[in-house]
Amino acid sequence: MRQLNGRTIKRFNGEAVTLKLANARVRDYEMTWAQRVLSAVAHPQIAYLLLTLGTLGLTIELWNPGSVVPGVAGGLCLLLAFFALQVLPVSYTGVALIFFGVMLLILEVKVVSHGLLAIGGITSLFFGSLMLIDSPLPELQIGLRLIIPITLALSGIILFLVGLGVQAQRRPAVTGESGMLHAAGQALSAIDPGGTGRVSAHGEIWTATSDEPISLGDPVVVTGVNGLVLTVKRSPEVRSV
Repeated sequence: MRQLNGRTIKRFNGEAVTLKLANARVRDYEMTWAQRVLSAVAHPQIAYLLLTLGTLGLTIELWNPGSVVPGVAGGLCLLLAFFALQVLPVSYTGVALIFFGVMLLILEVKVVSHGLLAIGGITSLFFGSLMLIDSPLPELQIGLRLIIPITLALSGIILFLVGLGVQAQRRPAVTGESGMLHAAGQALSAIDPGGTGRVSAHGEIWTATSDEPISLGDPVVVTGVNGLVLTVKRSPEVRSV
């Protein structure tokens, strides 16, 4: 206080004011609980953590629509992160890189890239995290001890989800017309060439037609689907007998 006494400062409106602090009384004002919570949220590392968790929550919701909880939690985290970024010295380049990474992650859900878009998105998030806070003060910087573990964890989760998606795409269809093609079944009645009969396939009884004679009990293979009528032929094992 003694060092500041008599010093001239310039106010925000440009007016010069001389400080008179010789007999000034010092009063302590404690923050309310709401101010303490908001102050903690506005910490750079907490803001970055909220931004990352929000991005992850929305990404999981996009991969698994209807799960609700990740989407709601992710939205709340993003809103709190945006509040914190309003009071912090933020680099717009870092913000742009983070949003670009989010866009790549969203495109990974829509476009089959076998993880390439996810890797690009994670890389963009990493460099955006490094440039997010534009301040030389060490206490405002986001340390690599936080960025690297979060990036690795996010990478593992994204690659796991992408792996599940690729495996699901490679599985043969088990429903609809594609799921019935080449399915094995058994004739429940004799079928004359060009005629119709009944077969059992996928645990269901179908009306079927064939271009060749099929006897009762013969194993058959589905070669086509026309509405609710299957086109079948005798199984190769029967022909080899």
